Amino acid sequence: MTAPVAGPSASGLAAAASATAVTVPHAVGLGLIAFAPLAGLAGAAGGLAALALWSAALPGLLLALWARRAGVVHAPTTVVALMFGAVSSVVVSSAADFSMNARQVLAAVGAVIALGFVFQWLLGVFRAATLARFLPIPVTHGFAAGVGLAIAVAQYRSGFGTGQWPVLDGVSLAHAAVAVGVLAVAWALQRRWPRVPALLPAVVVVALLATAVAPTGWLRPAVSDASFGWPWLPDWAGVPWRALAQRHGAELVSMAMLMALVNSLEILVFNQELELDHGIRDNANAALRRESIGSAMTALVGMIPASTSASRSRIVLSQAGLSQDAGIWHAAIMVVVALTGHLWLASVPSPTR
Repeated sequence: MTAPVAGPSASGLAAAASATAVTVPHAVGLGLIAFAPLAGLAGAAGGLAALALWSAALPGLLLALWARRAGVVHAPTTVVALMFGAVSSVVVSSAADFSMNARQVLAAVGAVIALGFVFQWLLGVFRAATLARFLPIPVTHGFAAGVGLAIAVAQYRSGFGTGQWPVLDGVSLAHAAVAVGVLAVAWALQRRWPRVPALLPAVVVVALLATAVAPTGWLRPAVSDASFGWPWLPDWAGVPWRALAQRHGAELVSMAMLMALVNSLEILVFNQELELDHGIRDNANAALRRESIGSAMTALVGMIPASTSASRSRIVLSQAGLSQDAGIWHAAIMVVVALTGHLWLASVPSPTR
């Protein structure tokens, strides 16, 4: 492997801050979506916000220490977070029949996601990265995007675990307008300042405007609990494993395999970009194995695992090159975000259901 040349520490910190501007709205928002199916279960009150915040921070910190690579940022990715939510929806659909509370559902979901990373580890063991080098990068990007879109549509159609198709009323249309507003502001800011990530500023601007002009009752805080909290620990002892496997086993294993395949492709494609654009030849199979171990561990404790984030790593590479410390700085900033999230997350608006 070619030895990378690290950029200056200040440059690494600045690049990490820019990447964090993408991670905060992306990871926290996806976390709230992924854990949303648990909201109606016994024992869920007050814990979902903490799960979303700490899932955005601790898994990335673990991989930054365990699987550290120059210029690479680890964070929850869209594919893993949406699959976490999809698995949650499946398990929650049977929670009432099996008398499962939120922590028991979290244990079952964590086991399925951990199984997905066992499959990813096996791909590294059997050197699947060697075969992936023969796939054109646009093909793998398109495949991953298509799977992600399918997962998102499935989440919407299931009502994020409620089993009902969401009603397209005025509130939903207002939510759509807010989302379009974020995209429009982010696009305008990106054109004006191309090197500055625009997602977080766009979310802040649109959230302030929406809060100021939206009719009373149309928007509410994303979370109602504004107190500090640590993430839950899953309840492994109370899960009806046999009954759950009999009802959903084939479906859940298929979802785990799909997540492993798509997430592995994302990692392998980014490794190809590192080699082609930056001259860094790394052992992609070893990267798969290292990340899989750390990600499986975080899934088993009920958090959304992190993975190589191509989008945030590109920000670091463009601003600080092959910085050795940008990934650590990014993880440290996200820990601060999680520690202080109870001070600001309750001020972020979202549509009422």
